[in-house]
Amino acid sequence: MQAPSLARGLAILAGTLCAAPALACLPPLIIPLAPAPNGPEGQLPLVLPNIAQQPVGVIPPNPCPVPGRYGNDAPLPSLSDADYQRLFGGGTPLPAAWDVARVYNAGDTASVDGVGWRAKWWTQGERPGSGGAWEPLDNGTAGAWSNSIAYSGGAQVVYNGLVYRARWWTQGEVPGSQQWGAWELLPDVPPPSGLPQTFLANVYRILDATQATQRYDFFINTPIGPRTPAPARWEIHVNGEVAASDTLFHQVVTDCPEPKPGNPVCEARYAWTASATLPATRIDPTSRVSVWLCNAANVCRPTSQLWARFGTWF
Repeated sequence: MQAPSLARGLAILAGTLCAAPALACLPPLIIPLAPAPNGPEGQLPLVLPNIAQQPVGVIPPNPCPVPGRYGNDAPLPSLSDADYQRLFGGGTPLPAAWDVARVYNAGDTASVDGVGWRAKWWTQGERPGSGGAWEPLDNGTAGAWSNSIAYSGGAQVVYNGLVYRARWWTQGEVPGSQQWGAWELLPDVPPPSGLPQTFLANVYRILDATQATQRYDFFINTPIGPRTPAPARWEIHVNGEVAASDTLFHQVVTDCPEPKPGNPVCEARYAWTASATLPATRIDPTSRVSVWLCNAANVCRPTSQLWARFGTWF
């Protein structure tokens, strides 16, 4: 009668020893997110830093199962025109952003790059402006460029968020595609949305020799394209408050080699960049961080909000 009891005891002891690594595991570190700021800024989409993957073939020293670790950088693209107007209002009201997978019937509307379009017949997968199924909405401002429309000299259109004026009659020529082509960029004319141009902000957590956070570096870049006026200023918000701001921007110009016989003439492309640094004490794992770009009319376009959980397990 004692043998079964002894067997049960040995089984319990063996199970306890096998479970030792699991018992040594601590629960995931719970880091609360700071409360959302008041107003529309608190409704900005929330994103996380990049996740650094475990190298293949490397066994982590921690016996506990961990799916990943937040990396030390985070890309923050700015909101689209449609998302901005959905959250903040203002500017020219736009239809919902064009969806490549959606079926549009005659009369349906969509927006691309801050301008609205109306479907002339059934269509799916045809980007507005790339074919004949769409016509620009007439809202009293420059409409979106379309390769199916013939434009007379003096006509104004919007392409990639920039306003162009036709130098002469033209059809099918993409605005900005030729340096001395039919379209003249009007850099001082704001687009119908009234918003500053889109941009990308990259955030980097810089570590010291002890792997402790030393500082946070921010880099702001507008898309490379035709020459445009510099933005008026940038802002970095932490938990809804302005943590840093400046009006300094640098212009980046792509290199154009000397033209040679048989080679097309190179057209320089431009972008605006800015950088900033925040001390480690200004951001913690609970922080909400966003970057804003403002124009001369004091209208600012934000990025999503970053939950700054750099270097913490999830």
